[in-house]
Amino acid sequence: MKRRTALASLAAITGTLGWEKLAWGAVDAAQFFKRGQMLSAEFSPGGTRLAMRTVGQHGKIMLSVLELATMTPTVLYSNKEVDVGHCTWVNENRVVFTMADFEVPEGQIDAGPGMFAVDVDGENFKQLVERQRVFVRNGNDSQRLEPWNTYLLGSTVMRDNAEVMVVRPAQMDDDGMDYIGLMRLNTRTARAVEVEGPLHAVAWVPDTTGELRACVTREKDRGAVQWKDPKSGQWKVLSEFDIFAEESALQIRHADINGLLYVTARRGQDKEALWTLNPETGAWSDKPLASSPAFDVDAQVMSRKSG
Repeated sequence: MKRRTALASLAAITGTLGWEKLAWGAVDAAQFFKRGQMLSAEFSPGGTRLAMRTVGQHGKIMLSVLELATMTPTVLYSNKEVDVGHCTWVNENRVVFTMADFEVPEGQIDAGPGMFAVDVDGENFKQLVERQRVFVRNGNDSQRLEPWNTYLLGSTVMRDNAEVMVVRPAQMDDDGMDYIGLMRLNTRTARAVEVEGPLHAVAWVPDTTGELRACVTREKDRGAVQWKDPKSGQWKVLSEFDIFAEESALQIRHADINGLLYVTARRGQDKEALWTLNPETGAWSDKPLASSPAFDVDAQVMSRKSG
């Protein structure tokens, strides 16, 4: 009797869902491979807007901003020939993004991602980085773009200005990339200024004022996590490791205006957790800010300029 009741209940449920009408032979396999409509979304530094990469009616990925107070969307960039590859916030009122063509096989791609910026109302659009290598320039400085191999260094810091940090490979040796240049790029004027830091740096962390505060260096088989003292301006090694045999004991996720670091580390446990670290005294927080017994914490810290 119990088995009949269970079968009857299952039949009633499947009938309610309409499964009895599903023609399995008519399933369109393309539905399983088609591109999703929402590709990514990122909150603005102040949390009032959402930058979204969505698929337009022409099939290409477009860039929009959603005003959370009114739930009103504004399309910032849409082109039937190219996809928006990546986007992030310059400040609360401006977005920077790259381009791509995800339907072209990797071996046939003939253009770099470039870099472009636009205000949240769709105004003041500006190209900042070339998409293809240019051998001859016209000499007009107002039209000057950064070379195609210039890439965005993303950050969730609340900024008051229109600058972003970018990196560009500058020197190669027998072991690979030996020097990567770090610059501030103004997204309104397209002018770039070099930022000084330790040689052989491969990753960088600005603080909430936009100043370079920490970095990871790599020289041959040795890696190091370094921190810049805001008072003396001197760099201090916080952690060293063999890049081929181990990971760094910590990863810096955020540096606040007072020099306090937010880092992920295991600290003798099986899983990584989010902690605070005072690099001047070496003091860690009494307990992790975020942790899980089952998973590593991969933290992204959002902060306003004040902290």
